[in-house]
Amino acid sequence: MSQDNSSLPNWTGLLGWSTKYHDGTSTSQFGPMDSERRKWLEQALDAAFGGESDPNKLMIKAVSEVKEGKVSAGLDILDYTSDFPDCAENVEKVGALAVIIGLITSEDPLIARRALEVLNMYLPNNARIQLAAALKYECLPAIKRSLERYYDNGEVLHLCLSVMGSLIRNVAPLEASFIREGNVQSLVGYAKTISDMKSLQKIVGIISSLSTNNDLSNLEDEVHSLTVYVYENHGTFDSQDIQFWEVASRLSQIGKCGSVCTAMFESRRRWIKSLSESSQCDFSLELETLEQIRDL
Repeated sequence: MSQDNSSLPNWTGLLGWSTKYHDGTSTSQFGPMDSERRKWLEQALDAAFGGESDPNKLMIKAVSEVKEGKVSAGLDILDYTSDFPDCAENVEKVGALAVIIGLITSEDPLIARRALEVLNMYLPNNARIQLAAALKYECLPAIKRSLERYYDNGEVLHLCLSVMGSLIRNVAPLEASFIREGNVQSLVGYAKTISDMKSLQKIVGIISSLSTNNDLSNLEDEVHSLTVYVYENHGTFDSQDIQFWEVASRLSQIGKCGSVCTAMFESRRRWIKSLSESSQCDFSLELETLEQIRDL
């Protein structure tokens, strides 16, 4: 026998949180959901639905919360429901996808950041939703607007690039249109004006990923320019950042390296080889890529 809805806790009070989290109006405490906040939400939702509610209904409620101005509460619920496979498939059907994309261009950087975080939970490896986001809700232009607005905000910039990659990755028509519309050139332009290694790594990662299934031969000049920029700044960027340089080394696999880039890759290889044997092991994947270039 289903529970009488009248016996459920009041949603306005339930999702207004306690003043420990936020008062529903101020954005001063708006941020990613930590483990304590998630636990509180799970307990609140369990109390409201006895642990038996279809999480898709929670998404519907989340959409209502956002439309009623309770943005933080709504996004926290959508964060929670992203763990359910059915929700990832139904996020567009219940109207949540449109709501989230609408928030990534918010004038409030905290809301934009949180919306980007939540969107990035639903897009990866979800081709149908990626296509819906791109074609029906114009997600890429929205990301670009947010990128331009928050260019000086490192956290939002990094998330914009992360969501951009998640939006197009492994969906052939989206990757093709992304390349065709000149977005690779734009990314290279961005790369040369930022110093944040995480954001730069995202740009290199997007371009490297695109090269896997697409012909970038007509973009060799741009790839060369990006490679030179990255490796010329070897002394400026953290040379010990294993993940960054591993991703950067993939630039060597896109088109023809040219003598300038080949020399830079060799210089980096020699630097790794100058380290102790134990340290060299940490860079083993990058070293393998660089030695392939040397052998060629």
